Amino acid sequence: MNGFFVEPSCAGYCATKGAILALTKAVAIDHGREGIRVDAICPGYIDSGLAEAYFQAQPDPIKARKEAGMLHALYRIGLPSEIARAAVFLASDDASFMTGSAMIVDGGFSAGLPRK
Repeated sequence: MNGFFVEPSCAGYCATKGAILALTKAVAIDHGREGIRVDAICPGYIDSGLAEAYFQAQPDPIKARKEAGMLHALYRIGLPSEIARAAVFLASDDASFMTGSAMIVDGGFSAGLPRK
C-alpha cells in the first residue's frame, strides 16, 4: 500500500512500492499486444515473514501485532492464503481484461483508520 501513500521513516520502502506500480503499468503497455497481462497485488499487513520480523523487533511483539491489526477496517492483519486467492484470480480467465491494474487486498488499510 505504500505505493499509494507513505508512512514516516519509510522513504526508501515507499519509493520502491511506487516504482512497482509504475513498472506494472509500463510492462502492461509494452506487452499487452502479445497477450501478456501484468497486474500488481497491494496488500496491507500480512501474517508473513516480513511482518513477523517487524513484530519481533518491537518491545512487545504481541501488542505490535494487535496494533497493526487495528490499522485495518477489518481489525486484523491478513493471511497469506488471502493474497494467494487474489493471485489465483488474476491468473485466471476471470481477470482476462485486467492489465496494468493494482489490486488492493488490504483489509481496509487504505480506507483510513477505523474507529476504536
